[in-house]
Amino acid sequence: MSDPFSIASGAAGIISLGLEIAQGLYQIAGAIGSAGLEVRTYAEEINQFSKLLDQVKNELTQSANVSIDLQSLIKDVMDVCNRVLTPLDCLQKTLKPLLVRFKSSPGKFRQLGLRLQWVFSSRDKLLFYREVLKGQHRILDTTLQVMILQTTRDRSPQHISIMQLFLRNSMSAVDQSHSEDRRTGSRLLSQQSLPERLEATRGIHTVNDTIDMTLRVVSSTSHSTPSEENVGLVRLSATSTQLSEGLSSQEVEAIDMQIEKDLSSESPESAHDLWLDMGSMQRKALRLASQALHSSQGAGKEGDKPSTPQHRSDPDFEMPVLFVCPPTNTHGPVVDGEIIYLNGTDESLAATGSNLRVKRALEDQLYTQEVGTANDEGSTWVNLLNELQRMEHDSMAWEKEEYNKEEDRTGEPNPDGVPAVWFQHTMAAALQKQRRKWDTMPSNVKRPYAMTTISYLIEMAAMLGLYWKVFDRSEDKYRAEGNGCMLTGTAVPELGLVFKFQVTGKRRFRETRLIPADEVRNLCFGVVPTIYQHPNDKEGTELLSQQPLDLSVLRLGSQREIAETLELIGCNTNTCNLFLDETKNVKHLFPVVFEILGMLSPTFQTPGSIFTYLPNPTNKAWDKRSASLSTLLAVYIEHLGLTFREAYPNPVVTEVLINHGHQIFQHNPGNSEWTGSKVKWLGALHEAICDCDQVLTAKANTGTPQIRRQPGNPSQETPRQTSRRRVVQDVLKFHLQEVLKALNKGDDQIKNSSNSPTFGDVEDKVCFQDIAEAETDRRQEIFMELYFQTVRFSACRATEAVESHRKHRRIRRGSIPTKDDSTEPSSPALSMTDQHRGSVIDASPSDMRDMQLSLGEAVSSSISVGKRSLSEEEVGHVDVWHTLIFRMICWLSLHEFNSLDVQVNKSELLGSQMPVYIL
Repeated sequence: MSDPFSIASGAAGIISLGLEIAQGLYQIAGAIGSAGLEVRTYAEEINQFSKLLDQVKNELTQSANVSIDLQSLIKDVMDVCNRVLTPLDCLQKTLKPLLVRFKSSPGKFRQLGLRLQWVFSSRDKLLFYREVLKGQHRILDTTLQVMILQTTRDRSPQHISIMQLFLRNSMSAVDQSHSEDRRTGSRLLSQQSLPERLEATRGIHTVNDTIDMTLRVVSSTSHSTPSEENVGLVRLSATSTQLSEGLSSQEVEAIDMQIEKDLSSESPESAHDLWLDMGSMQRKALRLASQALHSSQGAGKEGDKPSTPQHRSDPDFEMPVLFVCPPTNTHGPVVDGEIIYLNGTDESLAATGSNLRVKRALEDQLYTQEVGTANDEGSTWVNLLNELQRMEHDSMAWEKEEYNKEEDRTGEPNPDGVPAVWFQHTMAAALQKQRRKWDTMPSNVKRPYAMTTISYLIEMAAMLGLYWKVFDRSEDKYRAEGNGCMLTGTAVPELGLVFKFQVTGKRRFRETRLIPADEVRNLCFGVVPTIYQHPNDKEGTELLSQQPLDLSVLRLGSQREIAETLELIGCNTNTCNLFLDETKNVKHLFPVVFEILGMLSPTFQTPGSIFTYLPNPTNKAWDKRSASLSTLLAVYIEHLGLTFREAYPNPVVTEVLINHGHQIFQHNPGNSEWTGSKVKWLGALHEAICDCDQVLTAKANTGTPQIRRQPGNPSQETPRQTSRRRVVQDVLKFHLQEVLKALNKGDDQIKNSSNSPTFGDVEDKVCFQDIAEAETDRRQEIFMELYFQTVRFSACRATEAVESHRKHRRIRRGSIPTKDDSTEPSSPALSMTDQHRGSVIDASPSDMRDMQLSLGEAVSSSISVGKRSLSEEEVGHVDVWHTLIFRMICWLSLHEFNSLDVQVNKSELLGSQMPVYIL
C-alpha cells in the first residue's frame, strides 16, 4: 500500500495533466466561437475535477490519520482518471495544430469547428469518458467529506452535524448515480456487451438506440442517438463548404481517423472493466461514508471534549449561522435550532441582542457595538446583523409612509390598506445559533465568527445594496461595495474563505431595497427563470444552475453566457459571436440583453407592494437616463393604433394592448398632471403583463403573473402551448438577429436591408444611426418608428419562411399536422401594402388619449367580462411581435435596476453549500 505522500505526489501529476488539458480545450473553444460551447463544457468539468483533487491532496498531506481504506480509494480514483485523461490529452494535442493549419482558410476552419462541435456533443466514446470522469468527481467529493469529518479539530455537536449534512448530500449524489448506472449496466449485459458496442460506435454513422445508450452511460432520456439532423449538418457542411475551399474528403477522413486513434486508448474489454470498476468504487465510497457517519454519531459528548484552555476567561461563545429563506420556513441548517428572522421588529432585535450581544440603535440611525467580553471586539458580523435588521425596519417604515402619502394625495384610502409587508415577503435573512468552544478555534483566529455559505452571502450582499467589484475565485479575492458598506474576502489557513463586513458611509434602505421575493435570489447569480419555466423546476435551485436546455431558464451573467443564451433561443452564429467581440455594438437606447429580460422574464414585483428594484442579472449596466419608458410606451401605442388599418388576423390582441397602454398611461407617475396612485399604476402594469403572458404561452390566467411554487404539480404543455412557444421563440430569434445586425451595419446597409413595399420608400426609412444623432427627446420616437417599419417586417417575414419550410418538410415526410400540433397562423398583413403609412409622431397627447379611449372601449366590454380568454385566441407572428415589444416596455417599467449594479459571472455558485466565515 502506498503512503499518503506518494499518493499526493501521484495526484499532483494528474492535477497538472488535468489543468493542461482544460487549458488546451479552452483555447480550442475560444478559437471556434459559438461552435465551441460543448468543448468549453468539457474544459470546465476537467478544471473543476482538478481543483477538487487538489483539495483532496492537501487534506491528505495535512492529516496524519487518514485511513488505509480511504487512501486505497483515492488511489483507485487516480488510476481511473489517468486512463480517462490520457486520450483527452492526446485529442487536444491533435486538435490544436489543426486550428493553426486551417486558420488561413475560413471555409475549412468553419467546417472544422462544426465537426468538433459534433464530436464533443455526440461522439459516444467521448461521452463515455466524460461520464466516467463525472462519476469519479462524485466519489472524490464524498471521499473529501469523509476525510474532513474524521480529521476536523472542531468536535462540537453542532459542527459535526453540519459536516454530517455535507457528507449525506455528497453520498446522495453517489448513490443516485450508482443506482442509475446499475440499471443501465443490467440492460447492457442483457442486450449486448460493451466491447461490441464500443466497436459499433466508430465513425459518424447513425446507430440504433441500443448502441447509442451504452457509452453515454446516462439516464435513458439524457441523450438520444446522433440525430439525422445532426449527422446531416456535418455532411451538409462538408458538401456546401467545398465550393468555398472547404475540407476535402481526404482531409475529413484523416481528421476522423486521428480522432478515432486518440479516443481508442481503451480497448473494448478494458472499457468494460472500467465500467464495472466504477460501480465497485461507488459501493466502496458509500460504505466508507456510512462507517464515518456511524462513528461520528457520538461525537461532541462531554467526555470526548478536551478541556478548555486556562487563558480563556469565557470558554464558550455563540456562533450565528446565517441563511436566506422564506419567513414560513421551519427548518434551518442547525438541526432543531430556533430560527430568528432579522426583520427589524422589537422581538427580533431582542432575540439577537440577548443571544448575540447586538445593541439596537435605530432611533438615531447609528449603530454601535456593546460587547459583553473583549472576545467580541472587532467582530464585523455584528455590523452585518445590524444592517440586515435596519434594512427591514427602514424599508417597511418607508413603504408605510408612502401609503399614507398616497392616501393624502388621492383623497381616498387605499382599498387594500397597507399590506402586511412581512407576511408577503418570501425572501428574508435568518440565523440560528450554535455554541462553540474556544479550543476548537484555529490558532490564527482570535475572535468569534459567524458562518454561512457562499451563495447565502452573495444573496445577503445584494439585499443590502452591495455590488461585486472583485470576484476572483482563482486568487480567492473578493470585494463588494455599495450603499455605504463594504464586504471583503480572502482565504485564511486552517479555516477557509473568510469575509469581513464594514460600514463605510451613509446607508439608505428605502425605495431601492430589493423586491423581497424568493425567486429574486436567482438573479443575484445571473440566472433568470422565464414564463416557460415548469412549476416543478422552481423547487430546486440546482436545476437553475445547470446548463439550460430550453427557454425555461436564461443565463445572462457574462458575454459568453449571453452568447450561449442566444444560441439556445436559436440565433445564428454571427449573432451569437457579436456578444463575444467587445468591439461590436449591442446597445441602442439600452443594452439589447434587457429586451430579452423584459420579453421572457416573469414578474418579480409583488402586487400591492411598491418595491421595484432587482439585482441586475446581466453584465450590462442599466441607465434609466438613456431612455424614457413612459415616452416609449406612448409612441408604441401610437404606432399600434395605426395597425387597425391593416388586415391582421386577430384585432382583439391589438385592442387589448392598446387598452392596457391607456390604463398604464392614465396612472403613470411620470405624467406631469399625475395625481393618481402609484399602486394602481403598478397594478395596471401587472395586469398588462398578465394578459401578454396569456398570448405568449397560450395558458389561461390563474392570478398575478408572479412565479408560483406548485409542488407535486408537474407542468405538461399541451400541443397548443408547445406550438405557441415555438412561434414566440422563432419571432424572438429573428427579432434579435435583425436588431443586432442593424446595430453593426453602416447606414447604407441598414436602409437597403429591407425592400418591403409594406413600409414605403427606402429613402424614408430610419436607422439606428439616426437615433444616435437625434436629440434626447426624439430618440424614443425614432426608435419605435425603426422597430415598426423595419424590424417588425424582417423578423415576421423570416419567421413565416421558417414556418412554411417546416410545413413542407412535414408534408414530404407524410405527416399532416392537426390543428392542435400545427404552428400558429401566419400574418397576411405582411403581404399587403401600407397605404396609410405616414408620420404618427405628430399626434398630440390629447389626440392620443382620445384614440386610446375609442379603441379601448371594445376590449373593455369584451375581454373584461371573461367571455373568452386571451389564451384561446389564435394569433399570428405580428401579434406575437407586438406582444413581445409591449411586454418588454411594461416589464422594464415595473422593475428597476441600480446603474452601478453589473453582474459578475458566478452562476455556478447558485445554491452552493460551500461554507464561508465572517469575522
